[in-house]
Amino acid sequence: MSSEATASLSQGGYWLIGNLCDVRVPLPIEIAHDLRIERPNADQLAVIHDHLSRADPYTDLRFHFETHLVPVEGITGARTRETLPEADWKYLIAAYAGHSRLNILDFFYACSTVEPTLFWIASIGTAGAFGVGATKSYGLDSTGIHARHLGFSPDGVDVIDATAVQRMRDAYNAIVALDRTAYRGPYRSTELLELFGRLPMLNFLDPLALFMIIEMLLTHNPGDREIGDSLSHQIREKIPFVLSRAGETLDYSVFQAAASPETLWTKLYEYRSAVAHGGNPDFGSKLRILKDAVTANRFLWQATRRLVRFALSDPKLFDGLKPI
Repeated sequence: MSSEATASLSQGGYWLIGNLCDVRVPLPIEIAHDLRIERPNADQLAVIHDHLSRADPYTDLRFHFETHLVPVEGITGARTRETLPEADWKYLIAAYAGHSRLNILDFFYACSTVEPTLFWIASIGTAGAFGVGATKSYGLDSTGIHARHLGFSPDGVDVIDATAVQRMRDAYNAIVALDRTAYRGPYRSTELLELFGRLPMLNFLDPLALFMIIEMLLTHNPGDREIGDSLSHQIREKIPFVLSRAGETLDYSVFQAAASPETLWTKLYEYRSAVAHGGNPDFGSKLRILKDAVTANRFLWQATRRLVRFALSDPKLFDGLKPI
């Protein structure tokens, strides 16, 4: 590549994180030698302001980052927004070095598998590394903007502490180390999980989206061997086995009554099937053990994140289980 062509490329950039975070560790946070989380400087903030002012024709996204909710005196439960001093604005960026954006994409794919689940809403390519210098390119993500408007946390707070940072680093290192040619499924699952996580309007489609990922990782087409080989049977037997090896347990106590993991996964798959076939999930009778859709969906999100995260670390296990 000629020196002129190289000079025209971005040498780095920064992506605006859509979460509003309570950061409890020193900044910047180094994820890798070419990737870090930090506050935007004055020049970067000016670019961010310009982009956000044009991101939505109806609402200025800046108010999410520059205000906070406070109780209204004398009115129980009422809150209003007050402007924060600039030093307390909640803008965070993921800054990177290099021509390629693959590392920053991999970072957000990795973040989809852990909590807090960071997402992005704007991308800026720059002449220098780590977002320094003139703007070379920019983009806005409509699904990220949608997610920011609805808000994953009503009070706008996702805690980034030392434990959260280690989760991000470990997940990022796992996705970078993954052989994507040999194990396409685990990598594809992070792409889908990251996308679905920025579509909070999925609503009742959550079980379909999440079981799509789970089935891609763990199941095979039963063909004409439905007896003892159905998708429901595969889900019921494989998920508890895999999660038992992941080193982290799921909190099944969130459901209505004590039951084995196998029984609960059978009911969760029945919930998915009811949605898939246009039915109305019956949480008053057949699915009573799951309590309600909110509880079931929240549990499915947590379980799917853990499955995908484990698939990045042990893709051979998942690959070996699929045909069984």
